[in-house]
Amino acid sequence: MSRGIYTLASGLLATENSIAKATENLVNVNTNGYKSSVVENKKFEPYMLLKKQGKNTKSLSECSDGIYSSNIRTDYSQGTVYETGSKLDVAIYGRGFFALESESENMLLTREGSFLIDEEGYLATANGKRVLGEDGPIMLQTDKFNLDKSGVITSESGEELARLAVYYTSDDDLQRTDNNCFIATRAEKQNLPSQETELIQGSLEESNVERLDEMIKTVESSKLHAIYSKSIKMYDELEGKINTQILGN
Repeated sequence: MSRGIYTLASGLLATENSIAKATENLVNVNTNGYKSSVVENKKFEPYMLLKKQGKNTKSLSECSDGIYSSNIRTDYSQGTVYETGSKLDVAIYGRGFFALESESENMLLTREGSFLIDEEGYLATANGKRVLGEDGPIMLQTDKFNLDKSGVITSESGEELARLAVYYTSDDDLQRTDNNCFIATRAEKQNLPSQETELIQGSLEESNVERLDEMIKTVESSKLHAIYSKSIKMYDELEGKINTQILGN
């Protein structure tokens, strides 16, 4: 592949990734607890391209500077916490995740704290996943309960019913999955309250998506995508004409 078309093609793919993730972020701007995706685009290192071309030269002038999506990471920064008044809504302020019942060996984690009481009386998500406490799924039978910042759940009479667990793991151990959740290969339970984390009943955490920033990214990436697409077409047509003329002669 020629240097020029390689540069254009890599740029085209990078802008496609940027558009896809910015669009995904905008779709989830109102999803509670959602953590935005960030596309990191970089230029190919000169030695990588030279090695690919089988050259030993160290001249940078002989190298393409195409960009590529080097990484797609998750921004785990805190979203704004807002009050809902519902006792079934819980926000995490600080680090950590709620743990959900999972059929796999890996832990299923989420920041979305909009819960309900399922048909069997367990605290669960809207998707039917039961929320885990320190002793397993939390059985409440009622939505009339109190929860303190350390996760202790008590009845209106003051009887302790359960303790909501919050887990922490490194970013490297998290993998985004469906329904606003993450899969973790390992996670540690936090001791609450702490200086880093507390639970807030009657509140939810908004997504940390910055709507204006994502709209700007979408517009800018779309413009670049159009330029790359048009340039590739022109480049292809030009090479076709040159090849035809050479073969014709």
